[in-house]
Amino acid sequence: MSEIVLIRPGCTDFDEQHRIQGALDLPLNERGIQQVQMLAEQLRHTGLDAIYTSPSEPAKSTAEAIGRELQVPVKEVEGLRNLDQGLWQGLQIDDIRKKYPKVYKQWKESPDTICPPQGEMALDALERVRKALSKPLRRNGRFGVV
Repeated sequence: MSEIVLIRPGCTDFDEQHRIQGALDLPLNERGIQQVQMLAEQLRHTGLDAIYTSPSEPAKSTAEAIGRELQVPVKEVEGLRNLDQGLWQGLQIDDIRKKYPKVYKQWKESPDTICPPQGEMALDALERVRKALSKPLRRNGRFGVV
């Protein structure tokens, strides 16, 4: 049986500004780099066989730093890219809450029922990720997913 260790990417400026990043490529900020260094140390004894990552930032930088530190191979998988939040990308969460209160409430309560303008449905992204992980899941072992 396979075991997955979910790894959240390090922090970006958008995270600290409470902005929606979605599929935008943003670099790790200083705090994010520190988080990744601490995370690599915490994962040191987990026995990861590989790390699978989105090809976009900051997931890729997070995976590569941890892979280097732990001497574990990192594999980019297109299907692991972030949910495309369309025209909401770059907006502050509070802006959506204030401008679109009904949509915001539905987004918080049932995110699978909302598709941001020119974005991607969460259920479509879920299917994409499921397909991307189907092959690694058939192998026995422990792997990280960023």
